[in-house]
Amino acid sequence: MTYPQAIDYINRAARFGDKPGLSRVRALLSAFGDPHKQLKVVHVAGTNGKGSTCAMIESILRAAGYKVGLFISPYLEDYRERIQVGRKLIPREDLARLISVAAELIDRLDMSDRPRKFEIETAVALQYFAEQKCGVVVLEVGLGGRLDATNIIENPEVCAITSVSYDHTRILGDSIESIAREKCGILKAGCDAVSCAAQHPDAQKVIERTAAELGCRLSVPDERLLYVQSMGLGGSSFLYRRKSYSVSLIGPHQIQNALTALDAVFALRRRGFSIPEIAVASGLSSARWNGRLEIVRQATDSSPLCLIDGAHNSDAVSVLCGVIDSLLRGKKLVTVMAMGEDKRYDLCVPMLAKRSARFIATEFKDLHPLPAETLAAACPTGTEYEVIPDVNGAVNRALELADPDGAVLACGSLYMIGDAKKAMLRESP
Repeated sequence: MTYPQAIDYINRAARFGDKPGLSRVRALLSAFGDPHKQLKVVHVAGTNGKGSTCAMIESILRAAGYKVGLFISPYLEDYRERIQVGRKLIPREDLARLISVAAELIDRLDMSDRPRKFEIETAVALQYFAEQKCGVVVLEVGLGGRLDATNIIENPEVCAITSVSYDHTRILGDSIESIAREKCGILKAGCDAVSCAAQHPDAQKVIERTAAELGCRLSVPDERLLYVQSMGLGGSSFLYRRKSYSVSLIGPHQIQNALTALDAVFALRRRGFSIPEIAVASGLSSARWNGRLEIVRQATDSSPLCLIDGAHNSDAVSVLCGVIDSLLRGKKLVTVMAMGEDKRYDLCVPMLAKRSARFIATEFKDLHPLPAETLAAACPTGTEYEVIPDVNGAVNRALELADPDGAVLACGSLYMIGDAKKAMLRESP
């Protein structure tokens, strides 16, 4: 297969449906030779913050000298973002080769219930990490945990569960407890476990109970040992356990994610990993994560500040609004937003619309977008809004409307903000 043919094969695999279970990915990995059994894994689940937490853990481990594999979802601009080693994207030729091998194995297995898109991606990633002889792999759960393809990992070193809130309720359940139970499916007997400090109390009870049943050593960052020194659009600096740290990712929620990452790293130390303090501090400060309150363009005399953020559920949007209130106060904000059809847009849109001088509803092309008209209809009475289904057109209109000392924010689905970022950069002088 060529690279375009491989990507086409992966995209066509999405049509095989969403029946949950690990049997298909287990069969495919067995045909590959069970590469996942060679790997030391940090497994990260959660509703919000798991991608940022993965990026921080990966950066710290890389600073400590480890060859680190990173598996994430979704991607923003380049499909290969999903599979990285040392923060270098998997080469096109390797991805094409491994997807071709996976296709041959699936045909040879003559599976009537063919592997789904994410299952193939997971198997290919784990095979690549084994080939690259990664010293440790940071693995982000795709959806849920218990039945997610990444849960094929049998003996993780550390499992971290970031903030649990309402999302994918049709699949994971309509209560915090049921969602937390699905996330806790990644915990395995004998592993170390970490739960974020600001965890929902109902989720925390489930995590504590599951960890106790499995004999997992559970740690929760102690916020009494946290002192925030500064916070702004350049990131934050803070003291934790009498050590000084900084993080470039924006907002108080990223400090919470940093604490989860730090406690995961401390757990790895207890398990014998050599991670000097200088690597912890430098790795955390150099961690980058695209699409999470990312500044795409700084303000100039003639153009506004441009940001993108992947907040796509009510808790994440609430956090985003807190950052707007504190760090963008006084700026005329033009918001461009798109969401998936399964999201609580009725809760998310009003929060952002009332903070925006102009709200522009748009939609992404793939999967299951919410129609832009439906999104706009959720705006509160009195909101100035426009409906522009094309993302490029929506961003261009936002740039026209924004004052030079104002800001343009593209937010909502991660499937949209990558295109929004490209549109913002095309408008650069």
